[in-house]
Amino acid sequence: HLQVEIAPGALRLLPVRLRLAAKASCTSSAYSLRVTARADGEAEPITLTARLTGGECRAPHQSVVYSYLDHDGAVSQVAVVRPLGEPKYGGHICRTPRQVDDGQADGGCVHGITIPANFLCAGSPSGHGCPVLLTLHGTSIPVRDSADAYKVSDGAGGFRFGVEGFWLVAPTRHGAHNWEQQGKLTALAAVDWFASIANSERASPDFVDRDRLLVVGHSMGGHGAWLTAVQASARVIGVVAVAGWLRKETYGDSNFLFEQSTADLSAGYVEPALRAALEGAIGEDHVELHAPNLVGVPVLIRVGAADNTVPPWWSRRAWRLLLAAGGNATLTELDRKEHWWWDTHTENDGGVMNDGEMRAFFARVASHREPETRRAALPPLAANASVRAFSPAAFEGRGGWRIVQQAVPGRLSQIDIRQRKNLKEVTTRNVRRLEVPASAARLPIVVDGVRIDVPKRPCFSS
Repeated sequence: HLQVEIAPGALRLLPVRLRLAAKASCTSSAYSLRVTARADGEAEPITLTARLTGGECRAPHQSVVYSYLDHDGAVSQVAVVRPLGEPKYGGHICRTPRQVDDGQADGGCVHGITIPANFLCAGSPSGHGCPVLLTLHGTSIPVRDSADAYKVSDGAGGFRFGVEGFWLVAPTRHGAHNWEQQGKLTALAAVDWFASIANSERASPDFVDRDRLLVVGHSMGGHGAWLTAVQASARVIGVVAVAGWLRKETYGDSNFLFEQSTADLSAGYVEPALRAALEGAIGEDHVELHAPNLVGVPVLIRVGAADNTVPPWWSRRAWRLLLAAGGNATLTELDRKEHWWWDTHTENDGGVMNDGEMRAFFARVASHREPETRRAALPPLAANASVRAFSPAAFEGRGGWRIVQQAVPGRLSQIDIRQRKNLKEVTTRNVRRLEVPASAARLPIVVDGVRIDVPKRPCFSS
């Protein structure tokens, strides 16, 4: 029973979550839904019957499209493809470790699950499972097409879909969001939602490691890959930007600001202080400013040399910025290729999103594992590193270092970490509060000239 207030003559969208009462068969793809409503003051209810069609049956190796409630309550869709590869783990995995008085795990297990050896992502010994390849599509690309772009010929006249060792998660969102702000939140919400479903007790024990992301995108999605990577860098293990641009306001003629557009006559009446405030409202989307957040993260940049939609200039600029920041980036310009192609060197070899170079990069990222747990490893933060954030709410930090509060909101904040012989020296810019990793307790920390001895174990006051 759902109680909703709707004014006379008004319309309201009501999200409805449907669950099958019995196991469905592939022969029945249409269902009937009956809704009964009663208005205040009306004696008789109103009953509506709707017939739902479009159900489909998908094989385990094919993409599956889910609908779910997005971070803002909107109904969104995400396409998912299971990981490719041979099973690696099996045995008993502890879902709820037993705790002792001080809150630490003692090696016991309150609730566990036995995993057959034939599940690829049943988890490492720590039970984390396979990481996520988060792929962001370009303008107007349907969600399933975004996922199915990761295909390659199987040598027998068909295709093999998916990526070795990665869950492939392909979200979408209506509107011209450019994967900025609400778009980025949608991308991350899709990962979190699917992980909660896949990791639940009633689902397959093929687990999803939501905190290990390989972010990939093409065109508008390439911009989204850059933006998601610099903002969610705390959980990014790799980045691929294919034909991606860096700033919406300087790409194309539909996003110009002020004097960039000669047709905007009102721009001549905007005073500089107001202009700065307006531009500052979108400062968190400025990828170039936050390039230092990706130092040490494997990055592949690809573009067709004949691309007239997103010219190679953007990819070259991104590559130069990362190199200048001390990053690890590879730039590939493919001769005679335009904005999109299906065949890079041979027929059905994977094309833009899944050819040999892409698959080799995915495999290289997947090969980096934590020694003990075999979990996908986060790229280590360099001994001398910088972390930037224009907005603490949007940026997750890197390596356990995170800007929590700014001295002046709406201005760039930065932490510079320098490893000295017996201490860590931290210099801040526009930072009022910061978060440090637990590993920082091994050495004293000097923050802006003030020495801070971090306790070996957290202290709590009653």
